[in-house]
Amino acid sequence: MKNYLIVIIFSLLTGCAASGPKFTVLMSPKNDQGVLYVYRPYTFTNGGVAPYVYINGKERGELKNQGYLVYPLSAGQYSVATDGSFLTWTPGRAEVLVTIKPGHRSYVRLASHIRSMNISTGLVMTGATLQEVDESLARQELPETRLSVDADEIKATK
Repeated sequence: MKNYLIVIIFSLLTGCAASGPKFTVLMSPKNDQGVLYVYRPYTFTNGGVAPYVYINGKERGELKNQGYLVYPLSAGQYSVATDGSFLTWTPGRAEVLVTIKPGHRSYVRLASHIRSMNISTGLVMTGATLQEVDESLARQELPETRLSVDADEIKATK
């Protein structure tokens, strides 16, 4: 029985990791657009669930653990949020405002954390934050991520 539990837990944790191509190079923005990277470094906390990314209220993709998504966008201010159902993203909604500048790249990092833990009941409450980060931090963390899409989605775009 213990072996089955280990297999189930391992499947849940690895099943939600990003499986697309490994990050290699930053996208160059066009002069009249900017590029937005939304990424999520590996973390055990909330590692088995994946939120959806919303830009100005429109669902734009699922951000899996150790994954990234990239969006060319016109210059302007954007609301970037993550959210999902109780089964897909337990920490709830996180949101940040980002200003996209023409010819520039912007980076938003999703971080999960433990808010509280009750040892006697085993209850763990988690949270998540979205934060715009500078390019130097993003350049350190992005190489450890993969495009947050399924293999079938990659094949469909080729």
